[in-house]
Amino acid sequence: EGASAVVAIDAAGHGLSQHRLPSYHDEDDVADVVAVAKILNWTQFSLIGHSLGGCVAQTVTAMTPDHVVRLVLLDSLGWIPEDGPGALARLRLKSFETATATGRQMCLDRGVRMCCGQSTTFPDLEACAQHRATQSIAGPMAIDIARVLVGRGTQASSNGKGFVWTADPGIMQTRVPPSEPFMDAVVAGIKCPQAIVLARDGLFERCNLPRLPFYSVGWCVVVCIGYWIMASAHKVKGVFQRGPKHLRREFPLTNPTVKVSPSSMAFLYFLLMRWRNIRLQEGRVMFVTHGGHRVHLGDAESVMEILQPWLKATAP
Repeated sequence: EGASAVVAIDAAGHGLSQHRLPSYHDEDDVADVVAVAKILNWTQFSLIGHSLGGCVAQTVTAMTPDHVVRLVLLDSLGWIPEDGPGALARLRLKSFETATATGRQMCLDRGVRMCCGQSTTFPDLEACAQHRATQSIAGPMAIDIARVLVGRGTQASSNGKGFVWTADPGIMQTRVPPSEPFMDAVVAGIKCPQAIVLARDGLFERCNLPRLPFYSVGWCVVVCIGYWIMASAHKVKGVFQRGPKHLRREFPLTNPTVKVSPSSMAFLYFLLMRWRNIRLQEGRVMFVTHGGHRVHLGDAESVMEILQPWLKATAP
């Protein structure tokens, strides 16, 4: 509403965009967004990013504060940083995946399972959607959502006997996330109004505590107290030797069972600090009850319902 134009970008290796060889780096996606804005001669614009796109949108906003006037993230809180040893291990694995035949084949096989590459031909788009609905690293996907993704992510096979995926299997390569100081600078560098919409059953569903929804007042109190109790007992492995700001990503969001261990409490505390820093920048975090990770497709009406007042209040 009120926008003179809307442009949706397929990240490199996704949808209808070209593939990027030999490997993919998240910072390249940031540069791509900036380049698109320059090509369009846009000097003032808003950004909306979902999942990884939210991480990219946050960084673009911090890089170009004079150009981005509003920022919306959908089921994303920005990149989750890695500490030094963890980043080194990820880089070592990424090098193996790109520089060796075994690693490239491993990545290719992973991509094929996750609906990438053109090695499998499906008889029709419905078969593509049925397969896509069962292959998601971010939780269950409704078939209606899968059909939307298929419409942008497939093309007719070269032999004319069906459809294949357009995505590059290389997008499944291991990614090396930015450091925590970098992300602190990104969050602090966002000067425009920022709204974050999370689904209660989305990517951060596993961060709920018993009877305490994610980012509720009770959740914040329990995480803060629990974290510092474990800190005083020196039970958070590898954290307090370097100080509480250097946290490792040890709480998998896709873990089907939440066990409140010292490492998981450290990660929850990190998410609490991310929320605090966003709030300090006058950002808003809002929730919808349902919709899953792809909340803009799963419950678009609820997303717009909670965003409309914010959009009107922050209109340039």
